[in-house]
Amino acid sequence: MQEYFCIGLSNSVHLGLSLEHVDKLITLQPKDICLIPGIADFWVGVVNYKSSLLWILDLENFLGITKDYQRIKSQQTVLILNYSAGNYQKKVALMIKNLEGVFKFEENQMVVKHSTVFSRLQDICHSFMHQDGKDIALVKTEVLLEQLEQHSLLSV
Repeated sequence: MQEYFCIGLSNSVHLGLSLEHVDKLITLQPKDICLIPGIADFWVGVVNYKSSLLWILDLENFLGITKDYQRIKSQQTVLILNYSAGNYQKKVALMIKNLEGVFKFEENQMVVKHSTVFSRLQDICHSFMHQDGKDIALVKTEVLLEQLEQHSLLSV
């Protein structure tokens, strides 16, 4: 059985993030975020988090769902993903709209990838689940981080 922290984005898109990679939820004020010109537009900027720079990702923009440049003018809830394998460790904060809670899924409940209108979403998901009347795309954290590095001028 695997546990996923589920979040909601615009356009009825729901994502499941492996609970083992979810570090923390925090709230950021616009004044806390340092904007950086010249980087990919899905990066909102960076914030000082526990004496380290933490990159803030507009996940909806990255996935091609929507571009809402006004979002950074209001308080934001971000979910910090933490992925490590050996000496490799990455942290990134994802701007999210809705917190939907933790769900437990059995391997036999998961459906292999199916088509989605958002190609980047298709690329970062390994399967989908149907829970409480919604399709939840289960994200592979390491693939998401690889995609971010490939599509950015700066690596996270």
